Amino acid sequence: MLDLFQKEDESNFKYVCFYTLAVYTGFRLGELIGLEWKGLQDIQRKKVGSKWIETDRVFTKWNGLTLDRSAPGYYFKKFCERTGMRYVSNHSMRHLNASLLINAGVDVKTVQSCLGHSMAATTVNISYGHTVQSSYISI
Repeated sequence: MLDLFQKEDESNFKYVCFYTLAVYTGFRLGELIGLEWKGLQDIQRKKVGSKWIETDRVFTKWNGLTLDRSAPGYYFKKFCERTGMRYVSNHSMRHLNASLLINAGVDVKTVQSCLGHSMAATTVNISYGHTVQSSYISI
């Protein structure tokens, strides 16, 4: 998927960033959409001029308003159709992040902390458990 993102049109850059961050951080959809960073949108703000609405959000519509929750999924569905990848939900990127961390040898307690789960058992039981061999589990 990340290799295919390298070939994406520049107009899809925000979605490439969105899904790349999703894989590497494990953030939920709302957490990604809610990310803020002052000054990141300077180029777009200049293009739009007085129509720009300041929100400090990283992922915005053309005019600065917060990106709709459905927009990333709509993009990703079209991306999967274009590239022949199997479509999965936005939340699957969170599962992928956890699975990659666990498979890389990161202990479950650390993964639990990164994902914000209150209990390590949640991290293992939700659906990440299939990637964890019993010898790795030390909760």
